Amino acid sequence: MVDDTTAKDNDLAVGSKITLENRSGKDASFDVAGIVKNSQLVNGVLASPEGFAPLSDTKGVAFMFVVTDPDADVGKVQDQVKKVALASNPLADVQSNQELIDQISGQINTVVYPLYALLAVIVIISIVGIVNTLLLSVFERTREIGLLRAVGTTRRQVRRMVRYESVITSVIGATLGVVVGVVFGGMMIYRIDEIPFAFPTGQIIIFFIVAIIAGILAAILPARRASRLDVLHALQYE
Repeated sequence: MVDDTTAKDNDLAVGSKITLENRSGKDASFDVAGIVKNSQLVNGVLASPEGFAPLSDTKGVAFMFVVTDPDADVGKVQDQVKKVALASNPLADVQSNQELIDQISGQINTVVYPLYALLAVIVIISIVGIVNTLLLSVFERTREIGLLRAVGTTRRQVRRMVRYESVITSVIGATLGVVVGVVFGGMMIYRIDEIPFAFPTGQIIIFFIVAIIAGILAAILPARRASRLDVLHALQYE
């Protein structure tokens, strides 16, 4: 099977013959059994493993695992295995366990990093939202703040009160987000048998720290405004 772009570029039709060559220089001819149009799944040439067998240099072996002695030098063993593997198949890729983990982690990070960038944008938007909410709260509680100042509350205590409200709001939001995220993440992992569920304790702690910092930053302007209210004008405010 070929996609319509490949068929158009190579003047292919159903029943035509196409010659394919692998990276080691081996070629083979195939009959076009069908042309797929407007498909996101077929890009280029599609065939069964048996159909591609003439171009395969691995003779049916896709993966091979080598168990080393606990005291062996993994680097030296990898070099020896690479010499043997490349002698029979120049396209063979020999990786250690850690290299395979790093490769898979890199593929996952390409998806995770954009999500972190989106999370940073959401945090900025949340800070703006908390600032607006606290400014409105200070405006609506002008008389209450004036009464507190009249009975002896200091400017520092007023700023601390507003700051605590901001931090509590941000921590509540972070808690709800973490709970919902962990539940949905667990539900997705539950559907995949090969991947065990791991609770990201370190990352969640970092997220809570970021939420607290965001709450402190969001409280700077509202706390400053609340602490600078004139007591007499605040008591007369209705």
